[in-house]
Amino acid sequence: MAYAAGHQFPPDKVAEFKEAFDSWNTDGNAHLDQQEMVVAMKGLGVNVEALKDMLKEVDQNNDGNIDFDEFLQALWKVKNSGDASGFATMVKKQVELIAIKTASGGVKSYSQDEVTAFANHLNYCLGDDPKLKYLMPINPNNLDLMEKVADGVMIGRFINMIEPDTIDWRAVNYKKKGGLNQYHVIENQNLNIAAAKAIGLRIYNLSAEDLRDAVKNPILVLGFMWQAVKMQLLGSVNLKSHPELITLVNDGEDMNDLLGLPPEELLKRWVNYHLEKQEYDKRIKNFSSDVKDGKVYTVLLKSIGENKGCNMDPLAWDNDKRCNQVLQNAQKIGAKPFLTKQDILSGNDKLNMAFVAQLFNTCPGLKEVNAEEQKELAGLLDDDEGDSREERAFRMWMNSLGLKKMYVNNLYEDCRSGLVLLKVIDKIEPGSVKW
Repeated sequence: MAYAAGHQFPPDKVAEFKEAFDSWNTDGNAHLDQQEMVVAMKGLGVNVEALKDMLKEVDQNNDGNIDFDEFLQALWKVKNSGDASGFATMVKKQVELIAIKTASGGVKSYSQDEVTAFANHLNYCLGDDPKLKYLMPINPNNLDLMEKVADGVMIGRFINMIEPDTIDWRAVNYKKKGGLNQYHVIENQNLNIAAAKAIGLRIYNLSAEDLRDAVKNPILVLGFMWQAVKMQLLGSVNLKSHPELITLVNDGEDMNDLLGLPPEELLKRWVNYHLEKQEYDKRIKNFSSDVKDGKVYTVLLKSIGENKGCNMDPLAWDNDKRCNQVLQNAQKIGAKPFLTKQDILSGNDKLNMAFVAQLFNTCPGLKEVNAEEQKELAGLLDDDEGDSREERAFRMWMNSLGLKKMYVNNLYEDCRSGLVLLKVIDKIEPGSVKW
C-alpha cells in the first residue's frame, strides 16, 4: 500500500506505526475519530485535555479525524521540530506496548514503563557500586537496561544484594571497563541463573544466551528482573525483620496465622490497618484498581508521615494532581519511588505493589513490640544463622510458588504436618493431590 508523501520513514518504521494506528482504530475504518483517540489516551494514562492540541498538530484537513497519512506526516514533523502536544510520545508508548511475536508464534507484550521503573530502581540500588562504574547510570527512557545486564555483572551484583554471598565474586568474569568475550559472558549468565534458582526465583525457558541477548528478549529478561526486584523489596516484609507486624493480628487469630501470610498479603493488611487507623472507610484487595486514584496512598502517607508534612488535603484534588503529590510525599518520608504518576493512574499491579513495599520498608508506622510479645515471637521464629544455604534455598523456592495463605518460615517445622508438602506437590503437578 502506498502512502502520501510528507515523511521519509523507512518501511519497517511505517509498519510499526501502522500497528499502533490499527490498535487504536477499533471500528476498522480509515481514520481515528476523537472518541477512539480519547480511549487510547486514557488507556495510556495521557491527559485527554491534550486532545485539542494534538488534533491541531495532526489533523491537517480539520475534519476532526486523523487518517494514516496525517498520522505519519505529523510524526515526521515532530521528529524534526519537537513534540509540542505529546502526540509522538503517545505513539511511541503504544509502539512499545504492541505485542512482540515470539519464535513459537505466541504473542506477549511488555511496557516501557516497567523498563523505566526497573532501570530507576537499579540506578538507586547499585548506582554507587564501584564494580559497576562502567555500566552506570542506566538510561531509563529506552532499552539501555537490556544492554547493561547483557554481560551478567550487574545481575550478579543485584542477586548478592538480595541474598549476600550467593555468588562468590571470585567466580565472576569481570573487567573494570567491560568488554568481556562471549565465552565469559555466558559463564557469568549461567552463574546468575544457578544463583537465582538458589535464592528462590522461578526460572522457566530462560537461558544464559537469552540474558546475553537481552535486547532481543526484553519480555524474558523483564520477567526475570521483576522476580528479582520483587524478592529484594519483599524480603524484609516478615515478622522476623519487622516484629511490630504483630499489630496486624486480627481478632480470633494468633501469631501463627500471621506467619502463614505471604508478604503481598501482609502489605495489604498493613495498608488496611492504616486506613482503619485514619477512620477512612475504604479497604484494598489489590494493588491496581483499589489504589489507582491515589486516595489510599494519600491516607496511608498521612498515617505514616504526618510528622513529615503529609496530610489529607490531596483527597479533594483531581486524580492527576493527587498522584503527583503522592510521589512528593513518599520522598518526604525518605522513600525513593521508581514508579511514575502514570503507573499509579493506570493501576500497574507490579509497580504499585513494589511502591507499597518501598513505603513499608521506609516507614512502617507500627508500634514497637513489648517484652512479652518479643518473648512469644522468639519461640515462633527460626534463626537464619543456623540454616544451611540449601535450607534457605528450598524455603525461598517454596515461598516463590505463590501458594495462597502459605508462607514457610521454618523448613522443618512448617513441613512436619505434610500439608505444606502436599500443597507444593499439587502446585507442581495440578490435580495430583486428591483433597
